[in-house]
Amino acid sequence: MIYAVDHVVRAVSISEREAVAGELLGQGLRDIPLHLEFPEIGAASDSYATAAGSFVELVYETRPGDAPAAWFDETPRVIGLGFSSDDFEFDIAPWVDMRGAWTMDEDHELADGSVLNIRAAGPHPHFEGFYVFVMDRPEGLPYAELRADGRLASLTFEGGEAAEWRRRLNDWLRLPSTDAGLRAGDVALRFRSGSHPGVRVAPVLEPS
Repeated sequence: MIYAVDHVVRAVSISEREAVAGELLGQGLRDIPLHLEFPEIGAASDSYATAAGSFVELVYETRPGDAPAAWFDETPRVIGLGFSSDDFEFDIAPWVDMRGAWTMDEDHELADGSVLNIRAAGPHPHFEGFYVFVMDRPEGLPYAELRADGRLASLTFEGGEAAEWRRRLNDWLRLPSTDAGLRAGDVALRFRSGSHPGVRVAPVLEPS
């Protein structure tokens, strides 16, 4: 079952990185000792935990011009949204063999010498302007022990494709419907039309 929003991926420029991180810390999130390097695409990331144990991942270029242009043509903004699953194979089965779907099972060595395994899958290419994916989390959200003060309350999808994204998330992830949209755990997903031809996603963080 898909039981929570796992993490929100935000693209930032190098010049925006410090200010956006400061905003997240000021909203009660906690710095996670998790710095990831992605040399194959010229990018890296730092992450910040929410009260529930989910997190916001800030992705930035380490080699400007080499990283996916669709991620960094407009910053700061949400480029990806991950969901937690406690039955990974079951939850991805309806779409894992679709054209454009992808899977990932990678080990990343961290600065302290430990190894982080990332097991994820998505129903469509993730080097596009916005993508969703599922994380294998049978033991729950990963950073609840950090006891952050800020919680992720909602995500608003706005733009010409907002209604289409509601349909996709309902079809792909079978999220429960509400009067306002959809829900993933304690996070509300709202959808409204807007002037942008695609979709932009706005997270709301609140005190826990």
